[in-house]
Amino acid sequence: MCRVLEVSRSGYYAWMHRQPSKRTRENEQLKVEVREIFYNNRKRYGSRRITDALRDRGKRYNTKRVGKLLKTLGLYAKATRRFKRARPKTSWHDEITDLVKREFTAPQMNHVWTSDITYLWTREGWMYLAVVLDVCSRKIVGYALSRRMTAELVARALQRALFHRTVKRQNDLSLRSRKSVRK
Repeated sequence: MCRVLEVSRSGYYAWMHRQPSKRTRENEQLKVEVREIFYNNRKRYGSRRITDALRDRGKRYNTKRVGKLLKTLGLYAKATRRFKRARPKTSWHDEITDLVKREFTAPQMNHVWTSDITYLWTREGWMYLAVVLDVCSRKIVGYALSRRMTAELVARALQRALFHRTVKRQNDLSLRSRKSVRK
């Protein structure tokens, strides 16, 4: 084989028993740190961010070197999803009248409830939070979380509010809930 490849036997055996170079040993240590930083940051860091994180640890490496190591390890950063805005209002929203008429005061508890939806960043990603608030006490009486913003989310928040609070005038509340929550 040495004759075919035109390599001397002594050169081949010297290569076989040679210790890894300083650069190779450095790369092996760097691979461990790169893998650690990559997984600690939910697979979202690419070569630039990992280089910055290494620099914060007091180690200076070139971005290209870190990028090559990421490639040899088979690690690719996840692209962040673009934020999608809520869809524009559809025609059934126009039918709903504002029963509160922007007057956020109430003479007694369980007389006026309002609701709102917001989104929050969690470890699991973006989540939508629907809240039902008693205007008189300013306390949250029901809430629900979901990955998607649907009418079902608001209905669950309202169901929880009805479960936790006893309502004297059920007819008024059911009328409001039917008009504001449609499936």
